[in-house]
Amino acid sequence: MFHSVGQEVPGHAALEETCSLMFGINDRSGSGFISSASLQTSLIALSAETLHRKYTALIGVAVQCGSASISRSGLRALLQDLSQVPAALQEDGAFGQVEAAVSSCFEGVRTGSRQLIGGRHGDTASGEHVLSWLRGEPPLLLWLPTLYRLSVSQDVRHDVRCHTCKTRPFTGLR
Repeated sequence: MFHSVGQEVPGHAALEETCSLMFGINDRSGSGFISSASLQTSLIALSAETLHRKYTALIGVAVQCGSASISRSGLRALLQDLSQVPAALQEDGAFGQVEAAVSSCFEGVRTGSRQLIGGRHGDTASGEHVLSWLRGEPPLLLWLPTLYRLSVSQDVRHDVRCHTCKTRPFTGLR
């Protein structure tokens, strides 16, 4: 997924900028510690991959070890990590709450998918169910497909003249 990241920005500058960004997103308290799951989640969310590949990779972060299902707590942790990206831009309140999103995802889960988790019973959802839910663009993650569409559109060439600067053609958002 990240094989061509070093080709866009010189190595040393890219490393410093990426580290600074990751700490800005995931370590807002300034503790100097970032969990590996939080780091993976942020890198996946900000990668240049397609939405489907991003969603699949994000599900892989949240899936329980040796299982193909995601628990409520696993989804909650994933969504909390994803919510740190807009929170770093002071946009965290604009997209809704994590608990509402978790409830929304697990609304359609059969009650027969209960299993023992951490000494007590808890709901789990299949990776396919969560992928389907993510494709429905839940409000909490509405920024993710929007960011993807913006990144894809920056290379689009428009064969029309700009009304302001009279440049023809121009590249990017129209």
